[in-house]
Amino acid sequence: MSKFYIPLLFCFNFFSFAQVGFQPHTVIDSTYGYSQPQKITIADIDGDSFPDVVVGSSGKISWQKNLNGTGNFSKTKTVANNTYSINSIAVAEIDGDGFQDVVYSIWNGSQSLAFWVKNIDGLGTFSSPTAITTTGSYGSQLQVVDWDNDNDMDVICSSSSGISLFKNNGTGTFTTSTILSNSSAFHITDLNNDNLMDIVRVNGYLLQAYEQNTNGTLSLLETMDSFAQTSRIFSGDVDGDGDIDILTIFENGGSERRIKWYQNTNGLGTFANNVILVNLPNLTVTSSNDQKKLEMTDLDGDNKLDILFMESNTTKIAWYKNMTGTTFGSEQIISTNAESVWDIASIDLNNNETKDILAATYKNGDISLYKNTNNLGSFSAPTRISYYVLFPNNVDVGDIDGDGIKDILSSSNGDNKLAWYKNVSGTGTFTQPQQIISNTTTQARNGYLRDMDGDGDLDVVATYFFDDTIDVYKILWFKNDGNGVFTTENTIYTGTADLYYITPVDIDSDGDIDIVAVLNTTNLMVLRNNGNGTFQSQQLYNFPTASFSYITIDDIDGDGDLDVINANSNKFGWYENTNGLGNFTIEHIIPETSSFTKRIYTSDLDGDGDKDIVYIYRGQNKIGWYENTDGQGTFGPATVIATVTKALSLTMYDVDGDGDNDIVCDAEQGDRLRWFKNNGDGTFETPFAITNELLRMSSIVVADMNADGLLDFVTSSFDDSKIAWFENLGLLQNKIQGTVRTDIAANGCTNNATIVPNLLVSTTKGSTTFSTFTNNDGNYLLYANEDEYTTTIESPLLQYEPNPLSHVTNFVGINQTEQLNFCMQPTTLFDELEINMYKLDEARPGFQAKYRIHIKNNGTTSGTGTLSVTYNNGKFSFITASQSIESQTANTLTFAFNNVLPFQTTTIDLTFLVATIPSVTIGESVSFITNINGNTNDIVQSNNTYTLQQTIVGSYDPNDITVLEGSQIPVENIDEYLHYIIRYQNTGNFYAERVRVENILDDKLDWSTFQLESFSHSNRVEIKDGNQVSFIFNAIYLASSDVDEEGSKGYIAYKIKPKSTAALGDIFNNTANIFFDFNPPIVTNTVTTEVVDTTLQTPDFSVDDIKIFPNPTKSIVTINTDQMVTKVEIYNQVGQVVFNGNAVYEINVSNFMNGIYFLRITNNYNQVITKKIVKN
Repeated sequence: MSKFYIPLLFCFNFFSFAQVGFQPHTVIDSTYGYSQPQKITIADIDGDSFPDVVVGSSGKISWQKNLNGTGNFSKTKTVANNTYSINSIAVAEIDGDGFQDVVYSIWNGSQSLAFWVKNIDGLGTFSSPTAITTTGSYGSQLQVVDWDNDNDMDVICSSSSGISLFKNNGTGTFTTSTILSNSSAFHITDLNNDNLMDIVRVNGYLLQAYEQNTNGTLSLLETMDSFAQTSRIFSGDVDGDGDIDILTIFENGGSERRIKWYQNTNGLGTFANNVILVNLPNLTVTSSNDQKKLEMTDLDGDNKLDILFMESNTTKIAWYKNMTGTTFGSEQIISTNAESVWDIASIDLNNNETKDILAATYKNGDISLYKNTNNLGSFSAPTRISYYVLFPNNVDVGDIDGDGIKDILSSSNGDNKLAWYKNVSGTGTFTQPQQIISNTTTQARNGYLRDMDGDGDLDVVATYFFDDTIDVYKILWFKNDGNGVFTTENTIYTGTADLYYITPVDIDSDGDIDIVAVLNTTNLMVLRNNGNGTFQSQQLYNFPTASFSYITIDDIDGDGDLDVINANSNKFGWYENTNGLGNFTIEHIIPETSSFTKRIYTSDLDGDGDKDIVYIYRGQNKIGWYENTDGQGTFGPATVIATVTKALSLTMYDVDGDGDNDIVCDAEQGDRLRWFKNNGDGTFETPFAITNELLRMSSIVVADMNADGLLDFVTSSFDDSKIAWFENLGLLQNKIQGTVRTDIAANGCTNNATIVPNLLVSTTKGSTTFSTFTNNDGNYLLYANEDEYTTTIESPLLQYEPNPLSHVTNFVGINQTEQLNFCMQPTTLFDELEINMYKLDEARPGFQAKYRIHIKNNGTTSGTGTLSVTYNNGKFSFITASQSIESQTANTLTFAFNNVLPFQTTTIDLTFLVATIPSVTIGESVSFITNINGNTNDIVQSNNTYTLQQTIVGSYDPNDITVLEGSQIPVENIDEYLHYIIRYQNTGNFYAERVRVENILDDKLDWSTFQLESFSHSNRVEIKDGNQVSFIFNAIYLASSDVDEEGSKGYIAYKIKPKSTAALGDIFNNTANIFFDFNPPIVTNTVTTEVVDTTLQTPDFSVDDIKIFPNPTKSIVTINTDQMVTKVEIYNQVGQVVFNGNAVYEINVSNFMNGIYFLRITNNYNQVITKKIVKN
């Protein structure tokens, strides 16, 4: 098994077995945040001058990098694991290497211990922790200071004997001594400005200040308060006089609560009587677990230290402005909804002296940033910098924000959270932050996505459980506004009876979502939805001996309604929906020789069209199934499928695409996720391992997460707090891949050489050929089985030769990759630009029609110049273009193009308004002429001009195919390209996740000349055996035309030449089949093009009798013939006569615009021949 990382920071492992592969993708795990964060400290861990955040949480201490002061932070980086309950964290340079290390103390369940962790490289890579204390109870409170002024940092801890000093020898080795006894709290600071650290401590009710003497001993300065009633001491220069004052939080029960200030009157540690700075609100209930924090910091930029304060009991974060240095203003709220806030810290994110606030909230696992928006103490709403899902118990999948893409919902009981995760691009990329629906749903479980109010979007259903003297259970639903914002919490049910399990389902077949639940183990409870999210009173179906627990709902008896199946220690049976309306009065017992609790599921395992029952029996470590023998709910005996240790979750679907339902389940030991292949008859092969990296999977949901047409699955795992999805790679094959570049600089195809997109690459095995095009990065990918393959470049490129001409690969086995690169080497340097124009819409009277011009550089030098578009201004009115116009006349538009690189294509989109009838008529032919102007060095002048012929239509089919050359081509043009455009439009009522266009090439067309010209959406092209072309648009999410008319359309444009054997009279047919998702194909019209002789001939005046030269021409065109010419006319492409003369054999066309013209010559017998000439 190999591991690799991608830039999105997702960890990918690759697993393969039995021709099917899965690739796991992490949606969220422990690296995204913290479980029950308790302590925060701020320090520059990686030496980049920006303050980072260090967090102590249940199980780990981590840090997050401040990403250049933007307010964004990295994922968590581990400092230490197995940290249990965090008492204190500090950051200091411990071992003399100049790097910031971490010191912390924890409670391990029996004692408090202190550790330090070395920052190995100064970049935040940490060693294993080193114990400072190994026995006793040290470190419930901890400070790191240079106690003895020896220029290294010592550690001072509270201990069972008082206050202990751990003296550092400068390298991180400590010696211990007790410096004060009988202390319940302390604070270290320099009280008397002698550059020695002093101590303020709590001893019983006394608040005392001690001075450190020069020999390290302590002397009592004074007893500051005889009734301190505090365990929290803080310091700062409150009055701005240059010395350190002391603050405490005084609490005498919940009714007397103060912030007190002890003024250092002379800077020598002489303190005035306490002054009450803040009266804190009374509390009706207090707890020893209440958390409080006070910090002195300047929050409004006036150079005075304000008070920042938080407490968990009130869920409040607030600050108090230092008004005069001796008085403070009223409470200013930062947040009143900081549920279970455990710690706060101020942080200057970008070193601009503006203090923002970070807060840790214990229950929901968040570290949140409150930005100081104006440097005056106005704070923003919180933005989370970390994300967590603690003990996820269920996931569901659906389009939450209305963009047609499947997102993920989770419910997690460890942090009371309902959350969702946006599938950003529709390809299974989850890079946006976790979105909170609710973090106050106590013990949130059973999260499902359902449309509860019939408004067309997915709401969230979940259960609530409050564990108290009298337990409270609720079933809730949260209304979605259609954009993934959940606005209202609605209660469906509240009660005190044990609520075990819910299933949201339409149980009464009336088109809305009802709730079926297990209540008190003996009742099935049905809650019927009125259709708008309000519910009727509960209906109970009591079965005294049933002992309901895990239920599943499905049509067991084949009568078209949903029944309930239950398996528990007392009874195994199913409960018939007798009237299709959710009436469960009939119990059907399934014979079972042993009584045990099972988790049960339903699926057709034996392919007979009815629902069988699949079970997990954790007590005996088995999974198995019961056959529905008659399709009416009569079941055979249990069949054990396999022994699986403590399985919790299971799903069934066709993993390998062979038409039967396989099983995917978890295990607590061995392979944590495994696949059991169904042989089609309910017998299963030995399981195959998918991953060993999930810990106790709690749910699994099947869905196509990346819109590639293959069913993936999403998992939640309980013990590692992880949500992941596993990409179904389909049947594993060998890969032939590579990059095609061009050696224009004649120095070899280095990695910097120009890439070649849209080049046809083929690999051949015997008589079978597989082909594809290089993508915009010049890369290609082909799949192969075991055998020998020859890979070549198929697309013809004028004046280029591939090196090598071919690669030969012999595959033995599967899941191998060959990297086969090609270098296209020009035989000379040359200019070669090509222009084409494609219709994106039909021309309908009175409607707008859109067109796209392509300028493609087939040469070796960059192209710069102008192009013109000529149109019939009596039929069309120009509206807009995608780039600015260089010049414009009544019927001509001129555009500039600049620096079109070799193999690059640039486009210009045009919009015209089609005239109304009678200015146009249905069936009328109209044309547009595009021309590259003045491109005299181009080696292929003929493709510098292109004429688009179009027919005015009435109503039209939006899914069609068009050949731009029309129904006939002259036999003299038989070796030129035919241009096809296939258009598709989603006229359904929802997004199309995938579009696939199948196109069988006519056997008279040369597939090796196939060139992909243009397309509306990124796609992959596959060609098999030279004629079976597939255009595959995965994850296209094409909008419905009802929602977005323009966004519902797409197209493919390609060109191809007839075979060299094509002849006069041949007809080329072309039809496309368009597949939207898994719907039947839409079959387009069939276009036909016949090779005809369009030359006007008589026995006396044939086309061979006329020679026109030079052609193309810049000025003079000469007519050479033995016939007597009596009349010469020249027409432009819109049918206008631009020259009319008698008996002339030379014509000066230098004043003509560049483009194609038609020369009409009449002889003395009134016989006419028409020739095409090109003016450049």
